[in-house]
Amino acid sequence: MRTFAGPAHVVRVVHSVPFTIEPSVDDVMRGILSIRGVLRFDGGTLELEFQTTNMRLTRSSVHARSFPLDDLAAVEYRRRFFSPRLRVVAHRLTVFQDMPGAQGGTLVLAIAWGQRAAASRAAWDLQAALENRKLPSRRA
Repeated sequence: MRTFAGPAHVVRVVHSVPFTIEPSVDDVMRGILSIRGVLRFDGGTLELEFQTTNMRLTRSSVHARSFPLDDLAAVEYRRRFFSPRLRVVAHRLTVFQDMPGAQGGTLVLAIAWGQRAAASRAAWDLQAALENRKLPSRRA
């Protein structure tokens, strides 16, 4: 999240990045073929909205999951030639328990080529927020 301070107001930039998730073997066994969604980071919470497509090629309703920064350990943006990835690691295995495509405490989001700059900025801001959380608070 980037904050811009003006003379009378503060403007927050909210990142929205479309993603896909490769279904795990367990997801495929349950009939899930694809997972598409949007990642949003507003500075305090990572939000994922997603839909799944099943074997009958019907889409599910939109699912929304919110993850407070305290549940997240790290985020990493990996530039790959054909499909960049955003890897999110949780502190506990239960954080991503109900997320399709998650394996253990890790969720890997595939990012479209045209969204790589937005994903990189979101990952940078999210990692900075995670690091700032570790710093001791300064009191005047």
